[in-house]
Amino acid sequence: MKKYISLFLVLVTVLSAKAQDTTTYKTVLEKITTGFNSGDYTGIYNLLSAEFKAQVPQQSFTGFLGSQAALGKITATDYIESKDGFRVYKTTFENGVMSLLLACNDKAEISGLALRPYVAKAMRTTPVATDNKKTTPLDKEVDKAVTEFFDDLNNVGAVVAVVKDGATFYYHYGETKKNSGTMPANTTIFEIGSISKTFTGILLAQAVLDKKLSLDDDIRKYLPAECKGLELDGKPVLIKHLANHTSGLPRLTDDYTTTADYNEQDPYKHYTAAMYYNYLARVKLESVPGTKQEYSNTGVAVLGIILEKIYGKSYEQLLATYITNPLKMNSTFVTVPAKHETNFASGYADGDEAPHWNLAQTSAAGGIRSNITDMVLYLKANMAEATPAMALSHKETFNDGSDAIGLGWFLYPVKGDSLIWHNGGTGGFTSYTGYLKDKKVGVVVLTNSSSQGGPDRIGTAILRHLQQ
Repeated sequence: MKKYISLFLVLVTVLSAKAQDTTTYKTVLEKITTGFNSGDYTGIYNLLSAEFKAQVPQQSFTGFLGSQAALGKITATDYIESKDGFRVYKTTFENGVMSLLLACNDKAEISGLALRPYVAKAMRTTPVATDNKKTTPLDKEVDKAVTEFFDDLNNVGAVVAVVKDGATFYYHYGETKKNSGTMPANTTIFEIGSISKTFTGILLAQAVLDKKLSLDDDIRKYLPAECKGLELDGKPVLIKHLANHTSGLPRLTDDYTTTADYNEQDPYKHYTAAMYYNYLARVKLESVPGTKQEYSNTGVAVLGIILEKIYGKSYEQLLATYITNPLKMNSTFVTVPAKHETNFASGYADGDEAPHWNLAQTSAAGGIRSNITDMVLYLKANMAEATPAMALSHKETFNDGSDAIGLGWFLYPVKGDSLIWHNGGTGGFTSYTGYLKDKKVGVVVLTNSSSQGGPDRIGTAILRHLQQ
């Protein structure tokens, strides 16, 4: 049985030399090859980041590499794909072929490394259904990016919208359900995953403007008394830390798979506000609040609970009141109504159908469902900063020199412009949205496949094209 517990990806979006580029990986790969071929396994270990070294003792690491010596020397490395945060290389040895998975940080250190048996990917032999006419340069750029996505036979359907020069261009590919022959339409509903965090950031900004709270409030002001330990080195967790991932709270709680009624195929439905409170009463922060950005679904889920408490409304009611109703986003929900269920695409993980997720009290971190029409309304509103809350959500609240973030939105400088973006993923869906602030161009990508990084690469390729 498949597990669907890896929630919401965040990958570095590459639009400029600031992010990891092929040169960094080429240099590191050459050092790995030289070290392996000469038996200098300690030299390779010294390329690891401090965090990686903390997880893998030197003796274990060098022992593992030594156990692969029977493969002989590395004779060739060929880039295959980017997947799950790694670049994957077909690595040919004198006595065999393996897949080398490599991840590097912004210091050109190895943050992830693995060797696996190489299995040649089955490639799609028939074209994917699409309404892309492939006549304009934009059409062709979109088709190139999406075609690469569909080279993976596990990917099922995708819709793309591009906002440019005041116009919107829509592209539809694949199927809403395998073997159905039904292409996704503008009305097809997808799970948007962690893009939901940007909605939560806007709701937080609205609460600030409504004087319901302050970004600099200690979160314990809004939590039960037993949650008193939420500080480190005398620094408390503030409201803004929940939105910008600097709270010191971990990505996920340590008990969501062990608490009562856990279901691996719908892993967050059972996790209640009371469970979050119980967790917060005993958790030890991983870093001093406000000092280090570590992506945390836990933090944003807690923020959603606080927003519900101060307004006396559910997250979905807040969503409707402040965002979806004013923008006339009539097909955007946490709970898809029965009359819209026929438009809800089936999701797929590794080619197998995956159940839709009900995120319940974790909805603020990733529980929204929407279609491409509504997401374009949302994108355009953010591009225009149509409300004071949207404008406030785009204001930088943390910057450590490499990562900047507002309230939910990630912020990156790119060639004299600013990229404002987020992506998302659930058990069977992945998504991306982003725009260049000054250029006033943007993109939305929604897919019904758990292809981590796929929508990022599509969106990034299109924005790079629009940047020219």
